[in-house]
Amino acid sequence: MFIFWSNNDDPVRCINTLCPGFVTTGKLPLGAQMSLISQYNDPNKQYVERFHLFRDANTKNWWLKVGGIDILVGYWPSELVPKLTSDGAKEIFWGGQMYPAKKRLRNLEMGSGHFPEEGYAKAAYVSKIMYALHDGPELIKPSSDQIDESVDKPQCYDVDSDVRYSEERGYYIFYGGKPSNFCPY
Repeated sequence: MFIFWSNNDDPVRCINTLCPGFVTTGKLPLGAQMSLISQYNDPNKQYVERFHLFRDANTKNWWLKVGGIDILVGYWPSELVPKLTSDGAKEIFWGGQMYPAKKRLRNLEMGSGHFPEEGYAKAAYVSKIMYALHDGPELIKPSSDQIDESVDKPQCYDVDSDVRYSEERGYYIFYGGKPSNFCPY
């Protein structure tokens, strides 16, 4: 699991704790592999983890919590993201991202390493996509016209262009891929 952030006034993206800002609790190390890993093509061995991002009403800090194991990972201090604290987010992103720490690292798989067309139990997915408005705790399901697809290396990785909805999974998307010789970094 990893995080990255930018405060929009600075184009630098800070990954995990490589630059000052995100304050960890030390209960779940960033960059660590999650303990339960889904098994490819086995519908009975698919594991789901819930992530929650919320603002503390008193401190105005933004907290990241891993829901299934109920661990507070850490927080972004309110003064670090003043526009988010005062105005709320303009955009929210779900999915995967690949970033080789060293340029010599190639052929990094995203998710399971399989493309989204393969679907459930094969490709990685994000489900129960919801958000809250700046001034309230109610979770809102986005409408399909609020969701856009963004892929910067479609020859390497992809996201399902059809946002789906089911009662069990809410809004969900499949994503992933495995680079080939056609994927320059």
